[in-house]
Amino acid sequence: MTKKSHHSRLSSRDMQRMQERHGRYAGSNKLHSRFETYLGVQNEGGESDNANGNNFGSSEWLNDIPKNGARQPPGLSGGGKGELYDEEDLKNLFATHLNIMDQLQIDEDDDDDALTDIPPPPSSFSVHDLVMQAITEETPSPSPPSSLTKLLKKSSQIRAIATDVDGTLLPPKTKSPHPRTVTSLRNAILHAADDNDTNRTAVVFVATGKSRKGATDSLGPILGPLLRDIPGVYIQGLYCVDARGRTLFERKLSTDAVTVAANLARRFRLSVAAYDGDDLFTPEVDELTEELHTGYGEPRPRVLPGGASSLEDYGRGFHKLLLMDSDPAALVAVRPLLEEAAGACGACVTQALPTMLEWLPEGCSKAVGVRKVCEALGVDPTTELLALGDAENDAEMLKMACIGVAMGDGTDLAKECADYIMDSGCAEGAAGAAIDLFGFGTESYS
Repeated sequence: MTKKSHHSRLSSRDMQRMQERHGRYAGSNKLHSRFETYLGVQNEGGESDNANGNNFGSSEWLNDIPKNGARQPPGLSGGGKGELYDEEDLKNLFATHLNIMDQLQIDEDDDDDALTDIPPPPSSFSVHDLVMQAITEETPSPSPPSSLTKLLKKSSQIRAIATDVDGTLLPPKTKSPHPRTVTSLRNAILHAADDNDTNRTAVVFVATGKSRKGATDSLGPILGPLLRDIPGVYIQGLYCVDARGRTLFERKLSTDAVTVAANLARRFRLSVAAYDGDDLFTPEVDELTEELHTGYGEPRPRVLPGGASSLEDYGRGFHKLLLMDSDPAALVAVRPLLEEAAGACGACVTQALPTMLEWLPEGCSKAVGVRKVCEALGVDPTTELLALGDAENDAEMLKMACIGVAMGDGTDLAKECADYIMDSGCAEGAAGAAIDLFGFGTESYS
């Protein structure tokens, strides 16, 4: 579960504790420099005030804040974060500072050793946002520094990276991965494939609702070709392959399950796309089925072959069905009916996008597919896997992984099941930042 910031207030007793603590650590420029970086307290020259010898460690200035507004601490000049807060906000900011110091559990007699456990702040982490969310009691925020430190220590165990595609690598609007994500994922794949590389990450693979061809074609000229030479979890874990494209695991819907979904689609006039590996079929081509190809990079759905008049007449079976409507409210009405029928026909429902419901064989999910691939690779997903995702269909995978990371613009369920929430979203390169931070990265934390 995620670590959420809590609203807190600075009492007179807390003030005394703060003064004692700052007095105790006043001689440690390293500690204050690190925390000033977290708090964003800088002067015009870009250096932290404590580094210039200013008495930021003293809290006496806080007692002198006039009732009609905030006053900057000594040495703060224009442009500092101190200008953004009123009296109450500043008190809450320092209460948050105290809580962070408590969580770090710095030993009074061994300050220098404890300081090695405090990582430099990642570029995607904003304590300004953390503080403002603590003040306004907004929700899920990135994990606090102490939690990040623990996760960075755990990241030394990571041997495999599994990442979702849509909403994690591919932004919904641009359909093109951020340059940082392209660079970081490419480097991770190449490092993992290099037998002479001492990097600990052994394998990188995608875990997506897309077909294999759809994922390959969607990720562009740099990442796309790389997917052909790595394992993959496709069609919501229903079709899993090794690096040579050989099937590791596969499941298809029962005939009864196909009939139930097809009847509901006809009743509610929903568009349908049926997946059989990289082949997509539909009873009728329309704007929504065509958008799977033009908007999401999937193979273009074709009318059912061999004169089949309905999905039930298709002989080879389907991995999954997509039920689609341009109005999400229509699917809200259909989902309970699918869920009611699911148990009797051995199926289940999940959702990645508000305009699509996914009808899958019961007991299958991305997490199951990821587990199958990890088993084939000799990787324990609970202790050696970094998983990245953003949606409902990623939640179980994120919860299972050693470190599950949700995008900052992901769904509430994905965030609740993640160990860490990125401050940025898919379109800002959050997946690339997460790979750098926890996967194989530009820095080593041990």
